[in-house]
Amino acid sequence: MNEHEEIRNLLSLAAAGVLEETEEQRVAVHVAHCPDCAAELEGWLALASGLRRLPTPQAPAALVERVRLRATVALAAQVEPQWNQTAVACAVLVAWAVALVSWPAVRWLGEFFVRVEFNWWWVFGSASLAWLCAGLTGIVLAVRQRMERRTA
Repeated sequence: MNEHEEIRNLLSLAAAGVLEETEEQRVAVHVAHCPDCAAELEGWLALASGLRRLPTPQAPAALVERVRLRATVALAAQVEPQWNQTAVACAVLVAWAVALVSWPAVRWLGEFFVRVEFNWWWVFGSASLAWLCAGLTGIVLAVRQRMERRTA
C-alpha cells in the first residue's frame, strides 16, 4: 500500500480526532499537497461535526429499571446457591458434631448415667434430632429458593 492509500485510510480517524500526533502531522502534510484527500477530509469533518451536534440518546426509564432489576436477580441467583451450600454444610457439620460428641460424652459420663439409669434412647434421640435439623434446614432452603425463582 502506498503513502496516498495509507493517508486515505487515516482521514476518518483524523476527522474524529483520535490519531496520534505523528500520524496527525503526516495527514496534515499530505492533505496540504493532495486536493482529493483534502476534499475527502472536509467531508469527514462535516460528518463528524454533524454527529457531535446530535443529542445523546437516552434509554427510557422503564427499560433502565427492568435491566437493573434483572441484573439484581441474576446477582442474587449467583450468590444464593453459595449461601445455601454453606448453610447446609454448617447444618451437617453441627449434626455430625452433636452425634460424635454425644458418644464420648456418654462413655465419659457413663458412671453418672448408670446411677440415674441411663437410657440409650436419649443418645439415639439426640443424634436423630441433629440429623433431623440438618434435613429440615436443607428442605427450608430448597423451598425458599423455589419460591424466589417463581417470584423473579
